Amino acid sequence: MKRQIDDYRRRLEKMTADERGEIGESEIIEVLKSAFPHDKIKRLGKGRGCADISHEVIERGKRCGLIVYECKNVRQWSNAHITQARKSRSFHRASHAVLVSSAFPKGNKYLCFVRDVPVVHPAIVTGVVRCLRQALVVVAGTSGSAADRERRADKLLQYVKGDDFIRHMMAIGDATVDLRSIQVKERQTHQRVWEHQTAAFEMLEAAHVKIQTRVDAIIAGTNLTALPELVAG
Repeated sequence: MKRQIDDYRRRLEKMTADERGEIGESEIIEVLKSAFPHDKIKRLGKGRGCADISHEVIERGKRCGLIVYECKNVRQWSNAHITQARKSRSFHRASHAVLVSSAFPKGNKYLCFVRDVPVVHPAIVTGVVRCLRQALVVVAGTSGSAADRERRADKLLQYVKGDDFIRHMMAIGDATVDLRSIQVKERQTHQRVWEHQTAAFEMLEAAHVKIQTRVDAIIAGTNLTALPELVAG
């Protein structure tokens, strides 16, 4: 297992940013599909100006809007990521563009807004998107006038951009990352225990086989000296 992990780490370090992004996209798509099973979520191509993921919001069979995602599994922050997200939003005529990133501007983590683009850590992406999605559903709804729906949706978006929401989402991010770290350590501990158990079971089985082989030899009248590997064992 350690050799496999080391090999995977070496291959990951050799990957380009786009190749590492592919790994992130697969994970993000699965998370989004699980959280929003009735929406249309798919990976897009690598064409110029094209986003990584499109998310068509569907509520009660009605299309409410489009969210696009740029996924950046990188070590260092770049403002070019925001420019790319904004271009993707314009290219697809989407209501929102979300930058899912493992790197953040200095002094930020888990969630921040740069030029109206939410920069979100993968650990909390569904929590942020749920609010963006709800704003689209409100605008596309039938309750109240169009102006009233726009006002409520705008108020919701202002809350999402505010310190209170960001502070709570950061707390959720910290807790999520901690829990995942605990799970990883627990799996590693279990793996070591299972390896010791497997080795013990193999020793038991080998001993049983040796004993049974000797018993069979005695019953068959075979001289045990004819089985030197067993006598030596």
